[in-house]
Formats: sequence, C-alpha cells, structure tokens
Amino acid sequence: MSLREKIMKLPVWKAMILTFFVGFLFMAVIEELFISKIFSVMNGMITRFEKTEKEEKKDWETYEKSYEAFNKKSHDDFEESWKKSEEESKQRTIKEYCNEISNIESQNKSLNEMKSKNYKKPKELIIRAWEKERLTELEKKAPMREIRLKAAKEMLNKFGASEKNCNEIS
Repeated sequence: MSLREKIMKLPVWKAMILTFFVGFLFMAVIEELFISKIFSVMNGMITRFEKTEKEEKKDWETYEKSYEAFNKKSHDDFEESWKKSEEESKQRTIKEYCNEISNIESQNKSLNEMKSKNYKKPKELIIRAWEKERLTELEKKAPMREIRLKAAKEMLNKFGASEKNCNEIS
C-alpha cells in the first residue's frame, strides 16, 4: 500500500492532525531555509548601511575639522596682516608728522638766521631781493607754522611717539 492509500484510510481527525503537522514542518523548513536567509541578508545590508553611515559621518567630521582649521588659519593670517598694515600705516603717519615738524623747524631756523645780527646779507641784488621776499613770507606764515607745529606734536603724542622718535625714524 502506498502512502496516499494509508493516509486515506486514517480517520479524519488523524488526517487533520497529520496535515497540520506536515504543514507545520513544511512551514518550519521554508522559514528556516528562505525567510531566515532573507532576514540575514537584510540584517547584513542594514549593518553595511550603518557602517557606511558611520564612515561618512567620520569623514564629514574630519572635513569640518579641517575646514575649521583652515578658517582659523585664514582668520589668524588676516588678523596678522591687518595688524601689520595698521602698524605700517601708523609708522608712515608718524614719519609724515616728523617730516612736518622737521620742515617747520627748518623754516623757523632759517627765519631766525635771517633775523640775527650776525647774518651776512648777499651782495647781489637778485639774491638779496629773493631773501627779502623769503623773509617776508616766513614772517607772514610764522603764526600758522606754530599752529601746525603744535598740532603735529599733539598728533605724535596721540600715536604714542615724540620728537625723540623722529630722530630714530630718520
């Protein structure tokens, strides 16, 4: 007798139990062979995605750190350059005020020399006329020179320098 004939001769309740039992075994085998493999593959994919995400996050953090370092270096270089240009500008301005003071003092010295009793007047008429014109001009601009001299000295003080610094700069 074949298996089919043996099953057909069994009572219905035994056949039902046998059918449920065979179905359960069939489902267990399918689940073990296919579904667990599917979940295993899906778990592997999820693990790979998480690993890739962690690597990308790590790469992104590395990029952000390098970008921040680059920005900090750029900012520091800019600040250094700015301070250097400010200092150069300050020194240039101080030098301009020193030159202004030097010019004013030179003109005042010329005026004092021309007014002194020991000053020898030239013999030639053209030079004498030129010196007279120069003396008149120096005397006329003397009050304005004094104002400019005072202002230049005040500006030197504002920049933290003095007339002594002018001798060092020149």
